[in-house]
Amino acid sequence: MAEPVKVISATANRDSPTNEVVLTVTAEVSTPGWNLQCESSVSGTLIDASICGEGPSGFAAEVISHPRQSWNLPGSMTATAVRVHGLNSEFDLNV
Repeated sequence: MAEPVKVISATANRDSPTNEVVLTVTAEVSTPGWNLQCESSVSGTLIDASICGEGPSGFAAEVISHPRQSWNLPGSMTATAVRVHGLNSEFDLNV
């Protein structure tokens, strides 16, 4: 089951060929092997993105890890801003 993760950095840029917004996030988690996920919705010109993740199954060494992942956000053609939510963190980005 996915749970919120701490987001330590986020960037949002327009992809030239598609004009979609590409969101790149770096998170901080307690073990390697996390799979990050992005749930997003569009309201007017704002994209609201929540970042969560699933930890590895089985044994994993407890070492701070910084997974990084990018997503093309659907419905983002007219968006001018992205709000990224993580565990105890929020970023407001212009695109």
